[in-house]
Amino acid sequence: MRMKRIIWAGVVLFIFSCQALPLPQRFVLELDRNAWDSLFMQLAPGEREEGIRDLLLLTLIQALEGQDTVITGALLTSGVGLPLRMGSLLHAGLLRFGPTRAFYVPEQDSQGKITGSVYILFPKGGDSLAYLQYWADRFRKDTGLVPQRVIAYAYSQDVDRMEVQCTLAANLTGLQLFTEKYGYFEQEVWTRSDLERFLQTTNDLVFARITGDGKLVVGGRNYSKSIRKLNLEDIAALYQGYYLPTEVNGRLEASDSGRELEDGVYYLDQYSFLAQAGDQVRIALESKDFDAFLVLAGPGHFYLADDDSGGDTNALIVATMSEAGVYTITVSSAFPWETGCYTLRIRRTTREGESFPFLAETAPGFSLDPRPGLYDFEGFLYGLDSFINNYGEEAKKIVDEELWSVFEEMVAVAINTLDLLREVKPLQDMTAQALYEVFVEIQDVLLSSSAENARDLYKDLTDEVWPFVNIQCPRYMGNIQGTKVAMTMYYCDLLGKLWAMGYGTPNVIGMDSIPEIPVASVHWEEIWTFPQARLWFEPNGEAVGRRDSSLYFDPVVTRLFAASSDPENPGEEVDPTVEKAQFIGWWNGHWPEIMSYEPQYWILNQIHKWSVLIAWLIQNKAEKTLNFLWDVPIKRDWTFKTWFNTLKDQLSSQLDLPFVCLDGWCEECLSLIRSEPKSKWGWSEAWLEGGVSTWARTKPVPQEEEVLARLMEIARQGGSYESRDGTRYECERSGERQFTVRVSPPKAIREDTMIEWVQPFLPSIALALTPQGGYVELYVSDRFLGRLQLTKDRETIKLSFSPSAWWKTLELARALFESVDMTWASFETPEGRLYWTGQYFVFQGHVEAGTMIKSGSSDARTQTPETWELAPVLAYVSNEVMTTYEGKLLYAPKPVRELFREIRELIGKNAGPEDWKEAIQKNRETIDSLLQAIMPPGADWKWSPDFTYLERVYVPLQYPSIVLGCEEFLELWINLVGKVQRLLKDIMPVCTLVQEKFSVQKNC
Repeated sequence: MRMKRIIWAGVVLFIFSCQALPLPQRFVLELDRNAWDSLFMQLAPGEREEGIRDLLLLTLIQALEGQDTVITGALLTSGVGLPLRMGSLLHAGLLRFGPTRAFYVPEQDSQGKITGSVYILFPKGGDSLAYLQYWADRFRKDTGLVPQRVIAYAYSQDVDRMEVQCTLAANLTGLQLFTEKYGYFEQEVWTRSDLERFLQTTNDLVFARITGDGKLVVGGRNYSKSIRKLNLEDIAALYQGYYLPTEVNGRLEASDSGRELEDGVYYLDQYSFLAQAGDQVRIALESKDFDAFLVLAGPGHFYLADDDSGGDTNALIVATMSEAGVYTITVSSAFPWETGCYTLRIRRTTREGESFPFLAETAPGFSLDPRPGLYDFEGFLYGLDSFINNYGEEAKKIVDEELWSVFEEMVAVAINTLDLLREVKPLQDMTAQALYEVFVEIQDVLLSSSAENARDLYKDLTDEVWPFVNIQCPRYMGNIQGTKVAMTMYYCDLLGKLWAMGYGTPNVIGMDSIPEIPVASVHWEEIWTFPQARLWFEPNGEAVGRRDSSLYFDPVVTRLFAASSDPENPGEEVDPTVEKAQFIGWWNGHWPEIMSYEPQYWILNQIHKWSVLIAWLIQNKAEKTLNFLWDVPIKRDWTFKTWFNTLKDQLSSQLDLPFVCLDGWCEECLSLIRSEPKSKWGWSEAWLEGGVSTWARTKPVPQEEEVLARLMEIARQGGSYESRDGTRYECERSGERQFTVRVSPPKAIREDTMIEWVQPFLPSIALALTPQGGYVELYVSDRFLGRLQLTKDRETIKLSFSPSAWWKTLELARALFESVDMTWASFETPEGRLYWTGQYFVFQGHVEAGTMIKSGSSDARTQTPETWELAPVLAYVSNEVMTTYEGKLLYAPKPVRELFREIRELIGKNAGPEDWKEAIQKNRETIDSLLQAIMPPGADWKWSPDFTYLERVYVPLQYPSIVLGCEEFLELWINLVGKVQRLLKDIMPVCTLVQEKFSVQKNC
């Protein structure tokens, strides 16, 4: 069943005094032992801290004894839908991440003008000024106004005492935070020196405005910490990147795209631009390394080509554009296989006689793309030679003698004629193709062999040549290649992928790589189905806004995005799988920590902000306010290898990068970097694609809405509110200070097919607070989970938690989903008993009134759940009969199903106990190899002396879903396993039921 709509519902009843109360100087959140254990002990440390911050919001509302505006402001603008963390049972997109929590409160001054204040919770010991600046700028971006006041509390956690202490740290007017004393500066920019002065004074762009007389005013922050800044050259490189260069010093390389014709491959570079009807262009292509060939193509079948009109072997095109549109210049050679340096000069003259560069078709950007078909020939050749020298004697015993002899001879001949192959590119390509075909044939032999060391040899052979035949090369969009801006994009994109795959991941700041993220076995099949993904960085449209002629920026504009690739539909993408969604969710919630750890991400954030500003100026035909940037000299000969080695001591990554050489050029391309296989998911190696985008010149900046006025209206009479991320709130005012609040997550989450696994766990809340205390009730769908009780005693707000039986069920469900090490357990509910077997749940009781199953059928043996069921429950017991659910939300991982089919084929579907014994004896080695293939690390088993059954099987408890509760697997497992070490405590009731249902003869 696909998830079509998700609704959180909250019924909120508040009874407060209308009188404005003074701000408390201090308040304390105190949790009792049961609340601490129930809410937080099963969570990972990082998620535990996030959950405590969520609770602090409720505590602050209680401490403020606020009125309707405080209540609605906190509920609608904090981004925290509820104070509940459920691990992998809850979609990462529904959660708030980061060290701070904040909300806006609408206010009305004596003249009736709607204003507002911002309330902040931040960790004690942090950079308090930076937090105040951050939220003041975000408030102005969201509302278009300076906040009336900025009120901040610093919190500190005392885990031993299970309490959080909060102290008033700041109570400032918003205007104070927009003065030079608090690090805010504005500058009118009309000349180069104006912009230089602004860049020297600030390190963060937060505001821009076009004045009535067409001048540009920019506003920025100077944060207290020493942060790297963009300089004038960087801004000029980005500005010029939106235009077609007037002169390009480029290079045709084997890594470039090419046209493959009968006589060979013609490498090419292309440059696209926007032209107006009547524009005149003069394009000159010169090269000393190859015979230049030039093409200009455009709309309306416009096509011009030239070879030698520029004199000698140079090309020249002079043309007038017949109509407006996108035109493309193609730089190539007159003969195949030619590479080398070239100079391309482009001069535009408008119909009005002005000489001004063409706008490029695409905004500046970067992508590190896999390039199938490219290879490092010498690396590939010497990799094969290394395998022959190190493993040849072993491989000879497996590979056909004739094939191996041909292989050795081809490698030897290629090495002996290497000088010739370097000079004659077509001959090199033919040799590489022949070697590759033999290499693949030997791989197939090793992969299909039953020899004990064949798999190891296959891996050794693959590892020797992988870096040289799987290559990724940079692709630069816009006129930025060779600039520091381009190098920052390259580095940030590459580092993001490396961290995601587990190379140098900064665990010290709380980041887990994708392979380190706990993933429930219920999601494994999706990960196998969509192993590859694309991660990329681009400006977040929700982080910028405009009002009239002003532009406002959130402190963090850069955002990490992800999408998984669909292998069955090449070129199409689907929502990121659960572990990637959690990775980018954490990343986007912790940008300040990431930028502090690796300042190049701070630089990338500034690049994105300035790209928004430049595109906005172009859209408003005000780009010429920065015309002086054309006169700024820019270093354009950086290569990534040189840049990386030059700045290596200043970068967080000290990894040795696998650069490869193509035609002697070793400065930009890398081996395709793979993640390590993760057997805990059954996950094979994978790699990530992606890049860095900037703000497109045609993409409009969103118009800010009247947020504060809308919040005030909702506080008075209810209504709907939609946040910038698409979360929708429906608030119904049912009485004085009484609200019913329903929260519908953003469209991207509602339509996320991955969320179907957690549909039954979507929560609801009901709140009721008074100045003396109150409660928060938690629900999963219509199932009551428990009540948070808030009691105010002076400055202390005590929080207790009363869990329901359903909450205990949820704890077990989460344990299964997250592979928590749990022993057997069972507990009574009003409807029956729930067994936790270490592998699955079994519910014994009356199904019609059952806690687990909701159904419209009274036939316990044949019913199908009508609406939903708790995902980990794979079997239930009613009237002393076990009934299983096959093919429901949690099912056998693919390798286990394949193992079962293999054994079924070996033994025969209708085999009896004696047949099983005989088949097991006959096929023991095959069964062993199959078990070896699918069992997790640490698993162990021992055969009986006569090799007819498994005497002992040990599966680590963190892998509970190896065996699942469907009929075929229970039968298979009981036949194969006589005794499962550590997992069979209290198994007799369940085992007896299985015997009765399936007529299994083997004794429990």
